Amino acid sequence: SKHAFTSIRWTSALVAVGAAATAAAAAADLPVDEAMDSLLQVLQTCAKVHSSQGAEDVLKEPPVISEDFLWNVELTLATGAVAGSTLAEREDSLTGLALCLEIATEQLDAGTADRLQRYVLDQSLSKFDATSNQLVARAAKVLLLPGTDLMRATQTLRTVLALLMRCVGAERITAREVLDVMQGDVAIAVAVISQALGAPKPAGLPTWLARLTHILHQLTTMDTSVWLLQRSGEGIDFDKTPIAELHVRHVTHCQTVALSFVQFGVIDRVLNVAQDTEVRRSTFLVLLRAISNMVSSYQSLEAARLIGRCLALDFMRFGFRFLGPQMRQLIEGRGNQAKTIRMVCTTLSWLLIHSSTDGSTFLAESLKPLAIEWLTRGLTKGLPPEALSTLLALAANCGALEGQLLSNLAQCTDRLLDQLEWDARRSLAFTTEGRSTLCTLGFNLPASEELDYNGGGDYEEDEWQDEPDADPFDYFADEMPCPMALGMEADGLMYCRECGRPTNEGMYGTDYFDGMWYCKRCWDQWEHLLPGQVVCSPWPFEADLTVGEEQCGAARLLLRAPGHLRCGIGGGILTEAPVCVPGSSATLYRVAFNRRNLERWHKRSGGRCPLTLQPLDLGTVEEVPDVLQAVTDWLTAEGHLS
Repeated sequence: SKHAFTSIRWTSALVAVGAAATAAAAAADLPVDEAMDSLLQVLQTCAKVHSSQGAEDVLKEPPVISEDFLWNVELTLATGAVAGSTLAEREDSLTGLALCLEIATEQLDAGTADRLQRYVLDQSLSKFDATSNQLVARAAKVLLLPGTDLMRATQTLRTVLALLMRCVGAERITAREVLDVMQGDVAIAVAVISQALGAPKPAGLPTWLARLTHILHQLTTMDTSVWLLQRSGEGIDFDKTPIAELHVRHVTHCQTVALSFVQFGVIDRVLNVAQDTEVRRSTFLVLLRAISNMVSSYQSLEAARLIGRCLALDFMRFGFRFLGPQMRQLIEGRGNQAKTIRMVCTTLSWLLIHSSTDGSTFLAESLKPLAIEWLTRGLTKGLPPEALSTLLALAANCGALEGQLLSNLAQCTDRLLDQLEWDARRSLAFTTEGRSTLCTLGFNLPASEELDYNGGGDYEEDEWQDEPDADPFDYFADEMPCPMALGMEADGLMYCRECGRPTNEGMYGTDYFDGMWYCKRCWDQWEHLLPGQVVCSPWPFEADLTVGEEQCGAARLLLRAPGHLRCGIGGGILTEAPVCVPGSSATLYRVAFNRRNLERWHKRSGGRCPLTLQPLDLGTVEEVPDVLQAVTDWLTAEGHLS
């Protein structure tokens, strides 16, 4: 029952290593004969390796698929999963239980399968406390170590998640239950779900993939971040805590989820799942809702930078393969699709705002043809003003209001005036270019001091509402003052960092070149290389030492990792294939990249270096394995490997 389920303290997290990982792979969607063979292998391991007398006794019976045989198997393995003498024995027993229930679901009647499931829930899943500390500590260590095989490292955790859904009911497993199993570690929860999305689906769980994507969305909500605060035991009095403080903690929580999305390849996994037309629309739209929760406020810059770069570099799939067709169906739909259209367009507008702050035009350039098409279709189909206004705002934000589209807009400007102004006060936000274009067209958008932004908008009840006094232009400063230059003065002149000439005419660099002085000639050559383009902006070099207690384990480490251990493009901790470009030697600190991210940037930018915008030959890229050792040393210094 639901009451019985909620009474259970899920305080354990499991990670598969060694022989358990190999055996546990059989818990996937296997034919019954193969699943039975794998179950017998687990029993043999328990008997020979773990000296289980119960397993020896079961192996003496005829191995036939029957209620009696599976009951005996379950009695033995349920005991081993809780009272096994070693962690390896408990992991193998859990793997066997998953196989046993899978066979029962496929081969026995529903009543028998239900009785087996309830026994596992009562005798095993509710009694994990004894080993929870060991399991959680090991999971956190393994996930962020360079060279870790994440699919293998999360095998037992995925087995436990499948057991929970099978025994309790997939619809009852939410982000809270998953986080409770992972002892509140957001990074481990995201890693397990990401790998589960990429592994074969367990038999007898038809809603497995859909439920996993819904849990990912739930991880991004305000309810979940507040629940983590309550769980952390900080003693926060929510009646007396200012809403602004809770907002800051929620923004940090969304940054943690975004870092975990990047670190463990969530977006790539969800897009792979969306290849299946049966689940495409539901999984893709749920992903967009999760992104909306993470980026839809002016305070969400760090999370939006991470997600925006990931989407921009994979836009061929995200945009043209999935987003474009889904939006066409929404615009052409016969029902009332305005709510979903508003959610999609508002989310994309927020991403464009943060991308412009990040100095990247990749996303705007990619969205521009789609925005033109969608607005044109919307005008032709006569969409209601509440949908057209967000399509118009999106087109303005990516610079798509030009040519024939402007002529088409002339006929409906009056109809959209009130709606766009209302949306601008409630949920829509604009880039500097987008606001200027719309004002030129005669739209009376409110001044910044009049804005009353809702952040997540009015399309989701669980979206966070931004503070009304937030200054929407805090992040749009053109220049940041630099107090000093790196270099030596000569008779009142500064040496150019690039050519070495002394001069008093020049500019200070920004971002990775912060504080470095460049003469006007070198600066102009650099600026004219790609007009309007900005180099890849940096991640903070110094770690964030003010992380709240609600962010623990691997999630806390993702927030605290310094910039030189992160991929200069993606932002995740470098755990495989780190490389440096020639321009890395000229930056304030050496910037390394994940090779795959660098190759994507290289293709997307037309062969340019992400640091200098100079032409980049990938043959000049150098592997830097010492970065992996630096990551390990940092984890050790943080006390993570002790």
